Amino acid sequence: MFKSKYIHECFINSKLLLFHTLTFSYEILTGEDIVLWEKNKFDFISNKKLGKLISKLFIVEDKGSDEALLNKAITLLGNKGRLKPQFFIYVTTECNLNCPYCYQRDYKSKNITISKKHVDSVVTTIDLLSKKENKHLVIFGGEPLLPQNKQIIEYMFDRFKTIDATVEIVTNGIYLKQYDDVLSSNKQMIKILRFTLNGPKKIHNFIRDNSNFDTFRIITDNIRYVLNKYDHIQVIINFLLDKLNCDSISDLFNELEINDILGKQNCRIEFGRIQSRKHPENNFYKNELPYTEYYPVLLRTKLKDKRITDEMLIGSEVSILGKIYRQFLKKEIAIPNLKGCKAIYPGVFAFYPDGKIYPCDEIAGDVSYAIGQYYPYFMFYKEKENWSSYSVLDNEKCLKCKFIGMCNGGCLVSNLAVNGDINSPYCLDIENSLNNFLVELELEGFFNGQDYS
Repeated sequence: MFKSKYIHECFINSKLLLFHTLTFSYEILTGEDIVLWEKNKFDFISNKKLGKLISKLFIVEDKGSDEALLNKAITLLGNKGRLKPQFFIYVTTECNLNCPYCYQRDYKSKNITISKKHVDSVVTTIDLLSKKENKHLVIFGGEPLLPQNKQIIEYMFDRFKTIDATVEIVTNGIYLKQYDDVLSSNKQMIKILRFTLNGPKKIHNFIRDNSNFDTFRIITDNIRYVLNKYDHIQVIINFLLDKLNCDSISDLFNELEINDILGKQNCRIEFGRIQSRKHPENNFYKNELPYTEYYPVLLRTKLKDKRITDEMLIGSEVSILGKIYRQFLKKEIAIPNLKGCKAIYPGVFAFYPDGKIYPCDEIAGDVSYAIGQYYPYFMFYKEKENWSSYSVLDNEKCLKCKFIGMCNGGCLVSNLAVNGDINSPYCLDIENSLNNFLVELELEGFFNGQDYS
């Protein structure tokens, strides 16, 4: 009998927690069992505990068993079906705010706005790329709903009606009421309005670098207006965590309750982390909350504030931990991701006002990452194949890593930005992220009262 290679060990308060990095199951050892485990004296472990370790694949029959398990996972989970790709349409690079973490400031030398000819080409290209019905289009910016963009937005919706599409709009919400007639006349098409808040009023306004301009009040007023008037539109509020606001989650929830927003059936809160895929190591944003601490912060807040539900534990580069948490609660089956990020599967096509197509919404506008063009005519560049053909299953480094089921081969943008090669993985610190997550659960008493025998 052998220890599986897919084991992460975490010592917590005289316990040894074993976590299987492919099946996402866990087992806890205490007392003499820890010593026997460390000395590989499995035959001396009690039959009951040994049976658990074997059934959960922490102990395997031979060293080929791990390879067989990975091959089984690849067979079951590595196949890429035919899902609908994601389409992002950038209306403009211009914005009315000055968020310090905006990733577009890297390469935005001047403001450009999409033209009607560009919109026509976008619609034609989308129809070529996806013959599936009910395409989902995301309207993005800059800030798409600036007053001067209204005519082009109206034209976009007229054209979208020809390709059977639903629409999501990502907006800061400042000028939303000026688009009330657009929302009304396209209410069957618009399914989601997505806003971002950076904390309760004082912190939000400070982070947005507009402390003398109460954007929080304007945004929340407009969110409430939409919630009350358009009950068919799903409002999603992204709460982007950083070091300045991560201790103020409950304060934001309190203010959303006061503003009659929290608890509305057509409103959902989604947490996220301010991050830069292009600058994962360069302190792109000085108040960035490390991804290794992201889930411990959410777990600590959830323990104190019951308004945070299990389903809200999402986001960041290590989003698999939220799924693992719900698996621990038997609310979800966490599935290893062996298909790659959304840019690889099902694929992202971001249409920028410069006429180029980009493979990820986080690097749209940086021409060095363009994979094609939609204007003046549609074509893919040779770089497109590098993105669509990338597979964690073809990478020897990934195949040898015990965390292959947790990181999906990493981010291709980071691979290129840090290592200069799309096939050279920029490895996330999965080990510390997982360790911090498990330690936080133990500190909260999550594993108390369990049968350790």
